[in-house]
Amino acid sequence: MSAGAEPHRFPVHFAFGEPAVDCEPVHVRGYAEQSLRNLGAEVVDLYHPHLPDPQVPFEDTVGAVAEPIADGPVRHLGVSRVGRAAAGRARGAPRRGGAGPVVGAAADRLGTAGRRP
Repeated sequence: MSAGAEPHRFPVHFAFGEPAVDCEPVHVRGYAEQSLRNLGAEVVDLYHPHLPDPQVPFEDTVGAVAEPIADGPVRHLGVSRVGRAAAGRARGAPRRGGAGPVVGAAADRLGTAGRRP
């Protein structure tokens, strides 16, 4: 390391628990807050519900995550298993207050593990 250079610490946290599939907007903020408690953190950079709720329009879930993003405890939303069209719509969802998009990471249903040469 060169003189004067400081090492950087990039902590990675994982919130393990039962996968939540109830993505009704009324519950989403509570899930985010529980994740913060589980991690012992005040802020998470990426809140990524891994399973969409087939009973709730995906846009409603994205809109619900916009609240903790606007309030500060969540910086970005990650989306997966929703298909390309829904991920694209989510990427275009603005943050409340117009400070850029809500979605910071998106993965469609076509992962490399399921592809054939």
